[in-house]
Amino acid sequence: MSKKSKRRHKLIYRNNHLEVFQPHISTIEKTKETNQNQKKHDDDNIKNLINIALEIWKIEKKTNKLKASEGEDKIKWFEFPITRIHEILENNWVKIVDYTWKKYIEWMNGIEIISVEKNEKQEEPIILDSINPLIEVNGIIKIRSKVIILSK
Repeated sequence: MSKKSKRRHKLIYRNNHLEVFQPHISTIEKTKETNQNQKKHDDDNIKNLINIALEIWKIEKKTNKLKASEGEDKIKWFEFPITRIHEILENNWVKIVDYTWKKYIEWMNGIEIISVEKNEKQEEPIILDSINPLIEVNGIIKIRSKVIILSK
């Protein structure tokens, strides 16, 4: 055995095992605390991204109504910031799905039906309006879409 290995063995055998491993245990505890704090921070960030997604969807819906009434020229300057925010959300794995005017299929995932309006002329059921969009984060549904359906 070399001198260094003898010294190391002597230190381990002279000291109590708890003292030797104490710094290691405290490091594990600090790592656990750091991981818990990071998880809380990540959850807060996800909640903030979901709130931003909801608000940008509302802004987009209002600007589409204004385009129809006022004309596209007056609202055109809103398009780039909205598109940019959508890109930022997509880069953070947040997906906004608006089902308005889409064909309604009974097995659609993530839809909560608020009401059903009847129309005899309507052949296939469609989603007349969305109260909330469907919001997914990393492919997991965080907010279900609340919709009004138009059917026969």
